[in-house]
Amino acid sequence: MLKLIQQSQKSRVQRLTLPFAGLLLGGALLLGVGSNSIGTVSAHTAVPHTTAAHALSSSMLSKQRAASQIATLKTEALSLQQQLEQEATTWSNQHTYFDSYDGKTYNLGYEYQALANYPTQYLLDSAQSVADYQYIIGQLQGWLANFTAYTSNFNDTTPYNQVHATDMQIMQQNSATTGQAVVISLAEQAMRVYQDGQLVNAFQVVTGKPDHPSLPGNWQIESKVTNTTFTSGKQPGQDGYYPPTPIAIAMQYHSDGYFIHQSWWRSQYGPNKQFPHMDPGGTLFANDGSHGCINMSTADVTWLYTFAQVHTTKIIIY
Repeated sequence: MLKLIQQSQKSRVQRLTLPFAGLLLGGALLLGVGSNSIGTVSAHTAVPHTTAAHALSSSMLSKQRAASQIATLKTEALSLQQQLEQEATTWSNQHTYFDSYDGKTYNLGYEYQALANYPTQYLLDSAQSVADYQYIIGQLQGWLANFTAYTSNFNDTTPYNQVHATDMQIMQQNSATTGQAVVISLAEQAMRVYQDGQLVNAFQVVTGKPDHPSLPGNWQIESKVTNTTFTSGKQPGQDGYYPPTPIAIAMQYHSDGYFIHQSWWRSQYGPNKQFPHMDPGGTLFANDGSHGCINMSTADVTWLYTFAQVHTTKIIIY
């Protein structure tokens, strides 16, 4: 996950401070309770006691109904969170990758294991209203569908630059068979670009490493920027630190600092490049996955930048 400084504005991209703002919810709708005051009454106006009592009773009933609905939705959200965590953990423990470069074994599908903590737990801790919990439930249902697609696609031997059955399935589920859709397969480390359900291009990519996973989900291009600088927001020696890095082309697809962007320091893309490896044509920073963003070669991301449209192009990561 990267933070951006635009040279023209000389200001950082601000991370979301409210979990239900922007793309994530389109603005949280918090249930208002209303004022505790009945209103100001003229000295010459009589208000029947029964009317005031009825208004107070209705307000209390409304609060009780809202509280009951929130409790029900919270229970459902927690159940879905547990389901995602259990399914992802079980599958990941059974599907591993031994990395001969560093001699370690990594769980595959770690992106879905991470979802149960971030952003799910963060959203749950911040939820206050019916709308908040309804949003979380919708997200969890979507992530479970994405995980099903991920596990199905894992065994698909179709070449990365051809149409995949799981792509079509997940695009149909997300009403993305019309217009532009960019489908990113975490299992394949590949991107396939569709126009009205027809494959128009495909690329190999590098996604987030195990301790900084990319975020599965259904998003959209939020902004397109050029000639920017990414900073880690960390101090040298801290986990996740990297020096300020100039980036010629970037497209933000999630308001919490997730981008599809140029990675001029790499020479290799594709399967297992999200794990530690030797990139003979790259710099030291090419020997691992990204910090959560989708890395592409300069030529490939230039094509996508021209093709993609802000607030129109859908991004599906599974």
